[in-house]
Amino acid sequence: MIANWTLQSLLAALFAIQAILKLDGSQAWITRFRAWGYPGHFYLVVGLAEASGAILLLIPRLAKFGVQLLIGVMVGAAATHLIHHEPQVVTTLVLAVLILLVCICGKEQIQALRKPLKRSSRHIGNDSTRKTMSLVSGRCRMRNLPRTPERSPRMAIPSTRAYPQS
Repeated sequence: MIANWTLQSLLAALFAIQAILKLDGSQAWITRFRAWGYPGHFYLVVGLAEASGAILLLIPRLAKFGVQLLIGVMVGAAATHLIHHEPQVVTTLVLAVLILLVCICGKEQIQALRKPLKRSSRHIGNDSTRKTMSLVSGRCRMRNLPRTPERSPRMAIPSTRAYPQS
């Protein structure tokens, strides 16, 4: 668990640094993207994707989406390096494997955090009344509800209608 968080944090830091360099308009990245034949400001799109992926990696409930986004970026980078016969393809593939490792190792943690929140009512009160808190449009409402025979663990209260006298 600690190793997974460490790897996740290091990858997030690495991608955040690369994103900052691209979003800052580093001349080296602009030149590379032109040489690869990408449109003028495509390095900004890649930088934004890397920044978003780095942030999502650090949020446990959204880490899965960060992994997917960064894998997409890495597949595109690997394809670019492979097409242009550059040795960085190995580094890109290693990063992709590390991102997948974060996904696989953290799957149980992510699933535990993604369990749906229980939205059922909570019952409090005594025998005669039941107060129910229900979530309605993000607020708690308190209301008194009489106990019905189906809901009451005790015997039902006899009805008050008049019985014919014998």
